Formats: sequence, structure tokens, C-alpha cells
Amino acid sequence: MEWAKNRMIILAACVALPALIAGCATTDRKVNVLYQLVVHKAGGTGTLYLAASGGESAGKTAVQWIVGAVKNKDGEKSGNVVTGRAPVDQLLDAFNQELVAAGYTVIQVKGLPQKVDKGVDLAAVTIELDETSELVKSDGISRLTIAVDLWKNGQEIRKLQYRSMLSDFAVKDRDLLLPMLLQKSMQEVMKQAIPEIVKALEG
Repeated sequence: MEWAKNRMIILAACVALPALIAGCATTDRKVNVLYQLVVHKAGGTGTLYLAASGGESAGKTAVQWIVGAVKNKDGEKSGNVVTGRAPVDQLLDAFNQELVAAGYTVIQVKGLPQKVDKGVDLAAVTIELDETSELVKSDGISRLTIAVDLWKNGQEIRKLQYRSMLSDFAVKDRDLLLPMLLQKSMQEVMKQAIPEIVKALEG
């Protein structure tokens, strides 16, 4: 009986170990962010067209976008940082919310009309999120870069660029670290971009 019991323990360990190893083989970190208003800038008037010529949108297709890597303390990659929304779609949502709050009637289009009265075009969007995961904590870094072209009365009037790089660490709720950093990065960029956009289009 004792022999049979020990055999069952060994068998259970042999079954559990591969499963444990397989579970550790990939540590993809999924990042989902619902943008939260931060600027509340007033002064916008009329209709504004919002487009994104510099980014690929997933539309309704179920796609995972790789925006970074998860590494261990030795710098070895153990997984990807993925998001279910294209970077450009996330920034379009943020701009839409802030521009509506600023007073504009926003119409999202694939491309700006030729004689657009007021238009904002996201010419480039890059999101990079990386995490270094250790036994007791995780370190995260968020890099966000965007380029914005402003149009008024059918002419391009300004080219704007914004960058944000933030880092932090977490001991608890590590899965919230990268979403928090991305949220703050977008809000940081919006604080710079929205006042400049309103001033340029209404000046």
C-alpha cells in the first residue's frame, strides 16, 4: 500500500511538472485601457474632422497587437505585451473624448476632406510597453510618440509632435502596472496637445 501511495505521488508530480513548466513558458501581459478625460479644455467651436493617416486600425477584426516585451531580471524575454486595440485606435478614442469635451462636434473619418474647415490628422502613433518581472516586483516603462497634423480652411497649418516616457514599479496588482502607465502617458500627451490644437484652430 505504501509503495502504491508513493507511486501515485510520483505520477502526480510528473503530470503537474510539465503543466507548470508550460504555464511559465509564456507570460504574455495583456493591456487594456479605457481612456479617462483629463484636460477638459474649453474653447472649441463648430465641426472638427478627426482622422488617422499614420496608423493601421484593426476595425472589428479580433487581433492582438504586440507593443512590447516581458523580460526576467536577467533581461531574457519570457513573453509579449499585447493589446486588443490598435495603438492608433486608442489615441483616436482619447482625442475624440478630449476634443468633444473642448466643445467640438467631432466626426471621425478615414481621411480628411480636401477643403476641411477644421481637421486633426494623427500622422503617426507609437506605443511601447515593456515589463521586467522579478520574484517580488515588476518594473514597467511606457513610451508614447505621436505626430499630429492640423488643417484649417483646406490647408495644413501646423505639424505637432508629442512624446511621453514614464516608468514605475509594482509589488501588488502587477497586472495593473502597464495599463496605469499607458493611461498616464496618454493623459500627459493630451495635456500638451489639446490646448495647442484649440489655440491653433480657433486663433
